[in-house]
Amino acid sequence: MSIDVKEVATLARLKLTEEWEPKVEEQLKQVMSYFQQLQAVDTKLVEPMVTPVEIDMMMREDKVIVTPDLEEVLEQAPEKMGRLYKVPPVV
Repeated sequence: MSIDVKEVATLARLKLTEEWEPKVEEQLKQVMSYFQQLQAVDTKLVEPMVTPVEIDMMMREDKVIVTPDLEEVLEQAPEKMGRLYKVPPVV
């Protein structure tokens, strides 16, 4: 299998040195070999799954929660601008 390492590196936005190209090419060949092994596995009788293991969906009961009034919350702010908290600028 032939892999154009320079093109793969360009698509992945990687800068490869001449020294690394053969190493990366060998690693990519190994990865592609693993994919070929996976493609050879017969999965026709395997049912598609959302997760690799069976899990029970745990759902909580919907409850109405009374939230504090906006004005009440803003009263606790050290500084505010209109209906927003005023905070120091972050760079």
